[in-house]
Amino acid sequence: MAKEVILPRQGNTVESCVILEWKKNEGDKVKKGEVLCEVETDKTVFEIESPADGILLKRFFKENDDVPVMTTIAVIGNLGEDISSFKPVSQISKPKKEDNEKNLEKIQNTFLEEYKSEDKNKASPFAKSLAISKGVDIETLSGSGPQGMIIERDVLNVASEVSISPAAAEQITKDKLKRPIRGSGLAGRILLSDLKKEESSEIRLSTGRFNDIPIKGIRKIIKERMLLSAATTVPCTLFYSTDASTIIKARNLLKSQQVSSNFSSITINDMLIYIISKVLQKHPRLNSHIYNDTIREFENVSIGFAVDTPRGLMVPVLYNANLMDLITISTNTKKLISECIEGNINPDLLKGSTFTITNLGNSGIEYFTPVINPPENAILGIGTISKDNVIKFSLTFNHIVIDGKPAAEFLKSLEDAIKDFDITKILNFN
Repeated sequence: MAKEVILPRQGNTVESCVILEWKKNEGDKVKKGEVLCEVETDKTVFEIESPADGILLKRFFKENDDVPVMTTIAVIGNLGEDISSFKPVSQISKPKKEDNEKNLEKIQNTFLEEYKSEDKNKASPFAKSLAISKGVDIETLSGSGPQGMIIERDVLNVASEVSISPAAAEQITKDKLKRPIRGSGLAGRILLSDLKKEESSEIRLSTGRFNDIPIKGIRKIIKERMLLSAATTVPCTLFYSTDASTIIKARNLLKSQQVSSNFSSITINDMLIYIISKVLQKHPRLNSHIYNDTIREFENVSIGFAVDTPRGLMVPVLYNANLMDLITISTNTKKLISECIEGNINPDLLKGSTFTITNLGNSGIEYFTPVINPPENAILGIGTISKDNVIKFSLTFNHIVIDGKPAAEFLKSLEDAIKDFDITKILNFN
């Protein structure tokens, strides 16, 4: 019996997904659990698996189609089965009325721009035809006709300077090549062989073979987020270092056999998240969002933390981290990291952060310039811990909202909190 493949709902706020890539073609044999396609929400990319063994009888959507959730996107079954009842009522989500109006406005604006640009290089029909036959770029000409129109003599004046063979003129027009200033023919006549020389010269000057990689999926989301950050924030970065002896001693104690094994999985990063969530409560301006002319400061701290995955960078969120104990932070952090890497994280868990951290300490990086995650106003980069137990921090903040002194005061408070960190009191053991 044929089995439908339904695009599942990924989070309460996701209404549709874009099909990025089909991994299987119609007619392919598939097994239950095999990946059929990759789809993208506005926050993440995830895989759709086959619900049964059989043959992929039909794909109802193409790559790059925007499909409503809970829609049948394909059918698995046996050859010859009737699948007409599985066809979705509307295969592709229709644009909203507002989108149609925006598209119409865009088309109109494009038309006006093209019309204006044509006015700058108006040419008679015969001049256009003559320019093509002579291999002359009409965009480079100035017109001597009425109201600056480019006419026959304007084209001939340029063409007569150096003649061009019909074959060369045709090739220039066909491949949109640049016309050489002078050729190898009689009186500098431009020949077809001159164009080939130009082409071979470009090949020699190139960097060799290359591979074009489409920007899509998580990388496309990252691109959009980075461009938004660059367009809406005025970033400034402060670099700071402090003694990390207390958290290093705490980590060594947790790894030893002197305490319960339940605590051994707590990392330095977990401890820093715990400390940062408490410090931010004293510095609400850094724990804020910006919306046009409004700054929204939050009472609780929801920390996003960067996770490197095979698909690219993802930022899951620990909501209300300031209300969590250290064990809960450690447990939830590991769960979120695992879901990001495996590609099955709920998209709702990738938004709503009020402050973000990114840790490159394991890579040996000391200082770097983190990029703000809009609409947040600050992000903290955590660098490596040196041999003398010094940890490096890089705080990037939006100077529209936060001045240098409040940012520096936050880093000083963070330093004090790290120095005062006592794992025995926090976990209630001696």
